[in-house]
Parts: sequence; structure tokens; C-alpha cells
Amino acid sequence: MSTSGKPLEGMKFVIVGDKFGMDKKEMKNKIKELGGEVASKVEKNTAAVITTADHIGGTNKKIDAAKEHNIQCVSDDFLEEVEKGGALLMIQKKNLAPWGGDPQDRVHASKSSSKSKFGKDLCLFPSFYAHDIRPLGLLASPVCQMFQFVKQRA
Repeated sequence: MSTSGKPLEGMKFVIVGDKFGMDKKEMKNKIKELGGEVASKVEKNTAAVITTADHIGGTNKKIDAAKEHNIQCVSDDFLEEVEKGGALLMIQKKNLAPWGGDPQDRVHASKSSSKSKFGKDLCLFPSFYAHDIRPLGLLASPVCQMFQFVKQRA
């Protein structure tokens, strides 16, 4: 099943706790429906931990791992609000913890780790830096052209 265009595409989440507005099974299904993945372990490429404010500052190993990796902890209502898009900004907005780095760094690292060194993820430049590459039918930056050239030569 393709998850292209879904708000949580390429993002991993860990659920911690059990006192949510919906049950865990429903939350897992919602994450998958929105294109995300549910993991059982907090790792450096986890987009966010879904939990309650009661778990922040407690003695939970998964919350401790989130703090260690500088990963935001968000409330379960994040899943309802993110349906319209803007997941990375919503992770920062809904953060319950006093820590949390830029989720784009974690999500981008997760997406590009499975791609080749010269994959299209390297070409994430704003359109005002881009120009038309007619032979390839692509819109790309000069840096992306260089990678395309190197990739074609390899």
C-alpha cells in the first residue's frame, strides 16, 4: 500500500502509557492510516513519542530514551490535528516535554537512510533555487544536477 501524500509518511512513533482519549489499538490504526509506523522502541529516528503529561519526568525507560535522543513527546490529540498536514510543525507545537530537537532532522535521516547516496532526498531545495532541466524533464537545483551527472557517470 502506498502512503504517498499522507501526513505521517516516513515517520515512526512510539506510544507510551494507557490513559488516552482513544485506546492503543485505535491509535496504532490511526497512525498507520495516516502513513506512519508504530515502533516499540525509541530510537534516534523516531519522529515523536505519543504519551500523556503524567509520564513526563517519571521513570519510564521509553520517555528517558526520548529525552536522551531529544525527541518530542506529544499528546494523543496530535493524531486528530495532524490529519490536515503539517506533522513536523504539529510535533513541535504539541510537545509536552521541555526537550525536543528539530523533528525534520530525524524524519529526513530516517527517509534517506534506505536510499542511495545520490537519491532524490538530496534535492530538497526551495523552488526559487531551481530551474528546468529539459532533457530530464525535472525541476532541480544546480547541486541536484551535479548529483544527477555523477549518478549517470557511475
